[in-house]
Amino acid sequence: MTSRRAKDPLLIALVLLLIILLTYLKPSPAELIQLIDWKTLANLLVILLAVKGLELSGFLSYIAARIILKCKNIRNLSIAYTLTVFALAPAVTNDISLLVLVPLLSAIACMLEKDLSDLAIFAAIAANVGSSLTPIGNPQNLIILHHYHVPFLKFIEIMSVPVAIMFLILIAFVLVSFRKEEAILRVDKLGMHMFNKKLATASFATLILVVLLLATPLRHIRELSYLAVPASLILFLIVDRRVVYRADWSLLAIIFLMFIDFGMLSRIYFLKSFMSTFLRSPESIYATSILLSQVISNVPATVLLMHFTSLYVPLLYGVNVGGNGTLIASLANLIAYRTYVGPRNPGFLRRFHMISIIYLIVTALIIASLLYARLFV
Repeated sequence: MTSRRAKDPLLIALVLLLIILLTYLKPSPAELIQLIDWKTLANLLVILLAVKGLELSGFLSYIAARIILKCKNIRNLSIAYTLTVFALAPAVTNDISLLVLVPLLSAIACMLEKDLSDLAIFAAIAANVGSSLTPIGNPQNLIILHHYHVPFLKFIEIMSVPVAIMFLILIAFVLVSFRKEEAILRVDKLGMHMFNKKLATASFATLILVVLLLATPLRHIRELSYLAVPASLILFLIVDRRVVYRADWSLLAIIFLMFIDFGMLSRIYFLKSFMSTFLRSPESIYATSILLSQVISNVPATVLLMHFTSLYVPLLYGVNVGGNGTLIASLANLIAYRTYVGPRNPGFLRRFHMISIIYLIVTALIIASLLYARLFV
């Protein structure tokens, strides 16, 4: 989750859409307030603060470098790096895992004087796959958790098998792509340094608090998530105010606008009639969520489609599988592209789509069979 998106085209598009919809539909302030999932926004804000704190503390870079730099060849490095991204994403979100680890990959590639573009692509896939496991791993999962009132542990249970399948397929892709080549990696050349223990501890404590609030079966305890917002703001203002200043406030604004925009869109009669008729079967929900994610990204696809179906499992599978494929299918894909190479290497984009779309097709077909077995066997 990036910290500054003042000129984010998605944010601008959502504001323009809001203006059009307000002019056309003329909803009352009360109707607009009802469209917003305040609990999701509260939990998301606390998560954003916690993961920004972990990022600024240097703890994630410290641990990741120690793990990766024990490798002796390119294949082992590739597996270790992919595992690290995959393991971090469920806890610190897909975006943060890449923002922390992709610069590390750039440093390794520079030191070895090797093109590790494929590994940056696999990192994006690993972040998307790993973050699919938990409700706090990515925004679409948190939205689905709250909208459909899915218990925290049940959510993980539902996603555990598809995530395991997608992970094994990813490792197979990595093994095929990289040969065993000797490469001596030195810690000092990657700028190893100590981390801020005080900030890391505060961030971990905040993240654990969010998980406990989401996981508890006691409703009156879950309602305390609203109190966690001022508590976490005060905590980080005391420990390190940079966390509050650099948190991804624009992502919060994007999710806020999505609730309003897509909530109003769902009330337009012809769209409501068409979507309600089309999205009747689990297969159509699954396929539509994957395809729509390729065009408008998986978070907007989630917020739009959840208004037209009560079947959350195929939607959950679809938007998480659909995070791979095109560059815009997930924000994590864009982060990997911009952070590692950006426009300096136009060939990267072609290579990205070749690998990611093939991976999407393979996983989509296999997860479709899993979905069928889960629902009908």
